[in-house]
Parts: sequence; C-alpha cells; structure tokens
Amino acid sequence: MRWQALAEKILSTTLPNTCPICGRAIGPFELLCSSCREKLNSLESSSKEERHRDFTLYYYAAYDHPLKELILAYKSGRWRLSSVITDLYAKLFQRFPPKCRYLTFIPATESSLYMRGFDHMKLIAKKLSERLDLALVYALKTVKDRRQAFSTSQERRALKNKFVSTSPLPERIVLIDDVYTTGSTVKDSVSALHASNAKEVLVYVLAKV
Repeated sequence: MRWQALAEKILSTTLPNTCPICGRAIGPFELLCSSCREKLNSLESSSKEERHRDFTLYYYAAYDHPLKELILAYKSGRWRLSSVITDLYAKLFQRFPPKCRYLTFIPATESSLYMRGFDHMKLIAKKLSERLDLALVYALKTVKDRRQAFSTSQERRALKNKFVSTSPLPERIVLIDDVYTTGSTVKDSVSALHASNAKEVLVYVLAKV
C-alpha cells in the first residue's frame, strides 16, 4: 500500500489526470471524480422504454451533461472509460431485462476507425457480453462510409442500406449503440437484422437526443 501511494504521488506530479466531465484533478488511476460518477449513477431513474414499429428502444438518459461529456471523451480516445460506460449499460439491462442471450452492436465506419483508432461499440459489446453472460454476435457490417456528424438532416434521412447482415441470426437479438439521434442508423441496422431472420430486435442505447 505504501508503494502504491508513493507511485500515485509521483504520477500525480508527472502525469496529472483530470475528470473528463468536469475537469477536476483526480488520481492517476481514477477515471472520473466521485461527484460526476454519482451524477451518472443517479440518471438511472430517468431510463425509459419506447415502442417503435420495428423495434423496442431502451435508453439510459437524455444526451445531456454529464452523459454527453462522458460519451464524447470516450469516443475521443479515452478508451479506459469503456468500463464506466459498461457499468451504465449494465444498469439499463438490469432495469429492463431483455430475456435474450444474443447481443450485437452497430460497428464503426472505416473513417471513424481511422480517426479514433478503435471501434468504440465493439469494445463495449465485448465487455457487456462478458459481464452479462451474453453471446456476442458479429451481425452487422458497413456498406457505406458516410459520417453522420458531418451530414445535413436531409442527408441523414436519405441514408439507406448503411449496414448489411449476411449470416442467419437468432429470432430475438439485442442491439446496442451509444446515441439515438434521428433514429436513421438504428432503423437501418434493425432492417438488416430483420432481413437475416431476426424477428424481434431490442435496442439499448446510452443516450437519446
């Protein structure tokens, strides 16, 4: 313990660490400050379920502070935050149990992989499948590489067939993504899953705009 305390003191001086949400100084091995972690956990009460025509949507909270800052920091390269985000997904699954053992995710586009250096949802899916003992299925692949963040709302609505699934899937499957904005990405993914035998798709996202 004494050596660990010494290591933390040295690292705090040479490699200062800050909370990605509020900017406060935190220990070198910490991911968030205690205040922001408590705020994120308290958002569990705002989790909701929505019924859509082709899928059921579950989301942890609105895409607002502090959840928004957490997601942006994670997607900007702070991949260690995947453990914090996995904890929040686990809370959402506990609140709305899927009664399904198959899990898939919306994969990153080639441009996103190039910019970030990792597939942010693939990492979460791996951790979540291990945590909840779910079978991870690599069901989707991209067929177009257009970054939604840099397109107009009209272009997003016109975006079709962005994903495809070529393998037969189980009749019931869970799909995860980080943010539900217009719904175009999720809807296209759900259509691809339905085309590959999935009759019911349960969509779990961290935040909804």
